[in-house]
Amino acid sequence: MISPTRNQHKLAAVCRATASYLRDREPWQSAVTQLHDTPPVPCSSLVVAPVGWRDVLSELVGVDLARSLADAADALCWRQNPGYVDPHFLARYRYCELIGPKGHAYSAEYAVGFLYLAAHTVYPMHHHPAQECYHVLTSGSRWRAGTGDWQQRAPGERILHDSGVAHAMCTDDAAMLAIYLWRGDIGAPARLASHT
Repeated sequence: MISPTRNQHKLAAVCRATASYLRDREPWQSAVTQLHDTPPVPCSSLVVAPVGWRDVLSELVGVDLARSLADAADALCWRQNPGYVDPHFLARYRYCELIGPKGHAYSAEYAVGFLYLAAHTVYPMHHHPAQECYHVLTSGSRWRAGTGDWQQRAPGERILHDSGVAHAMCTDDAAMLAIYLWRGDIGAPARLASHT
């Protein structure tokens, strides 16, 4: 039996710490189980890791999660939606899929990972077939769904977006890190709303 690489150990620690953080907060418990039980594999980053993303780790509500993310920083595979083209936005946004169709561990049922937005960034209104929830890990972000108003969200809050509902988020003076979970049609990427 081949022993796991050092990066696999680090990625597994991130998956376990994320599952532990979500265990009493997330009703989609089968996603938490998959996150905890599916062995991750290293991958080469498709895009450069976001500049300054490690700075938010000191603000995370989960100390074990922050520690495991810091330790695995060089092993995380950051991505961007290939349908997005605005260079200003692309310079300020990344996501890292822990489990899912393109994750460090494969799942056809769920996608779970982290979303990063730099300070002073608007993630414009977008939608996707997958049902989605976020767990906000840092302070200073605002969120909007449908035609609703922008709402300030605090660390530890869970935000649910049903399939097809347009939503947006933005940051002010601080960057944001959040855990995301998708279920349902997780193979179709997000698309910007036509009025954006």
